[in-house]
Amino acid sequence: MTSELQRAWAAGFIDGEGCLTVVACTAKGCSREQYQGILDVCQAKPAPLDALVGLFGGGVRPAGPEGLHYRWRLHGHQAARVVEAVLPYLVAKRRQAELFLEFCTLKGTRGKLRSVETMARQAEILTLFRVLNARRSRHAERLSESAPEIEPDLRMVR
Repeated sequence: MTSELQRAWAAGFIDGEGCLTVVACTAKGCSREQYQGILDVCQAKPAPLDALVGLFGGGVRPAGPEGLHYRWRLHGHQAARVVEAVLPYLVAKRRQAELFLEFCTLKGTRGKLRSVETMARQAEILTLFRVLNARRSRHAERLSESAPEIEPDLRMVR
């Protein structure tokens, strides 16, 4: 079992460098759309990812063009166990984590058909992830409601 400090470190690392998402995929020979939950963390150096492997399992692989960075990726229930462990410490990805865990409870068992309502909620979660994970400009959100709204000088943005 990982210590509280290790889980807090992992949460911070996942908050900053990770991606929690649900993707749609169609299994070979299956007419119904399927969904899969993914926890993905990329980094230029493998050492921090090796630490995640030591805490939660999985593996690190070269990724990207010409293997210029490294990736630690978990799917489904293995990813859900990690998300459950770090959830109390997440800040930026807390909503994604909550949706991810809900998605995993809806996932079901291989070979069993899910209800229309369950499939609809899975599709809704997929849509929510697309919104939550959309890239935004640096000026898309204000830090608080009390912060003054100012028009960014786009000449200063690079």
